[in-house]
Amino acid sequence: MEVIRQARGYLEAIGTHLQKPVDSYYRFVGALNPETKGSGLATVCAAIGVFVFTGDDPEHSIYTSANLIGSDTDTIASFVGTLLGARYGLQAVPTHLAARIQDKEYLIKVANRLYGLATGAPAEHVAVCKSIDREDAFLRILAWEIGLHEMFWDAIGVGGDVVHPALGRGTIKTKIVVEIAREGFEAKLIRINFDCGQSCAFHSRVERNQTVLESLGKQVESALQ
Repeated sequence: MEVIRQARGYLEAIGTHLQKPVDSYYRFVGALNPETKGSGLATVCAAIGVFVFTGDDPEHSIYTSANLIGSDTDTIASFVGTLLGARYGLQAVPTHLAARIQDKEYLIKVANRLYGLATGAPAEHVAVCKSIDREDAFLRILAWEIGLHEMFWDAIGVGGDVVHPALGRGTIKTKIVVEIAREGFEAKLIRINFDCGQSCAFHSRVERNQTVLESLGKQVESALQ
């Protein structure tokens, strides 16, 4: 009941903040307070506030929510984008930004399928899901960890094929090495385009003797024992 009362108070206060800077409302709901800025209530109310304050200008809404430093920018901006999408559709995203969205076609395809499920439209594709037991799941993750090591060790180069436990088969498109401040180490970044339509970048700190850090391999092996 306390959360409901608090949420009602936050939402009712939107009207009193219409003529104030957006960050004023963020402070009111706790979206700029380090102790509460990641809470669901503060995040959702901040997003609704931005939508009400700037919703008639989608581009301004997107920039405002994504760049209000000190808040949970990525989550709030995602919520704002969802509200804008419900109101305006794809027109909510300015053309010059839409052209730069990673995996745009894939995201639109997934969105259309979700919309079809929500409206009861006939499905064009029927997914056949096989159950995976615990051991098989861990083995797939372990195989991916081994593949990551081979990628970062340069045993698999650009154009090489890999298999992700969730995303499936993919092809390495780019590999980049970046110097970092820590002596004796460098950062390696690998971009992979998956057959499902999604692309991802993976990175790791690597010692110059090619020891890859930040691996889950040992934890997975332990879980399998």
